[in-house]
Amino acid sequence: MVTPTLPAPTATRDGLAPRQSSQFADTWRALRRDPSGRAGMALLVFFLLLACLGPAASPQNPLTQDIAARLQPPSRAHWLGTDELGRDVTSRIAHGAHLSLGVGVISVLLAMVVGGMVGLVSGTQRGLVDRVLMRVMDTMMAFPTTLLAIAVVSLRGPGLMNTLLAIGVIRVPIFARLTRSTALSIRVIEYVAAAHAMGARAPRIMLRHILPNSISPLIVQATLGVGSAIVEAAGLGFLGLGQQPPYPEWGEMLGSSYVYLIRAPWAMFAPGVAIILAVLAFNLFGDALRDAIDPRIRRHA
Repeated sequence: MVTPTLPAPTATRDGLAPRQSSQFADTWRALRRDPSGRAGMALLVFFLLLACLGPAASPQNPLTQDIAARLQPPSRAHWLGTDELGRDVTSRIAHGAHLSLGVGVISVLLAMVVGGMVGLVSGTQRGLVDRVLMRVMDTMMAFPTTLLAIAVVSLRGPGLMNTLLAIGVIRVPIFARLTRSTALSIRVIEYVAAAHAMGARAPRIMLRHILPNSISPLIVQATLGVGSAIVEAAGLGFLGLGQQPPYPEWGEMLGSSYVYLIRAPWAMFAPGVAIILAVLAFNLFGDALRDAIDPRIRRHA
């Protein structure tokens, strides 16, 4: 009788068997190989540092007015010039970073939590609950997002917190539908059916089996959604419905300086470029993260 032999494990240079890489390690490795991912991460780090350290490191007080120095071009004293009230644009960009980025990130997190729970319940319960929840989400998606955000802010009044709430509300249906579609595909997999057969209750199945496997697409959608949320917050600020003066916010800075476009273009270009680069950072990182998480794309890369 011939005893079958098993193939020996592949040894590494130090004589040990290679470790199994985790999903996080594979995703991080794919992000580092992607030029867009590296560029997005570099921009993200820059804006995060600007939001965290910018107010402390800004050269001047962003609220200090100097009418004699109004609309001055960029110089050694004012790197990005001054606005219509003589305030330093560089300092206002630095102080406005944590407001603009904070509104984008927090509103998307709010929408992801609320929309994720709605989609999770809808995708696992089905029946009347599913139909009612999805019809509500369809009704919300029927309105243009900017118009719905303006309606929410108009009902509650202008301000930073109401802007955050409005942007979070209009993005709930996106996360709800994404979570529902993911839950519908997961609930028919064998291990979920086995959990049902073993008598597991619906809340345990949702939280233990379906929710952990729905996190990856939600994270990717949230990363991509922050850029859109920043644009929406800037739009509300431009219309005077966001953060109220004199506190700096990039959209509010655009709204107050566009009338001086010909005379002092730097006052409008600085917040505009900041918005563009911040949105570009989240979009580049989100696209690279989606490609890194999806094993089908990573396999053919």
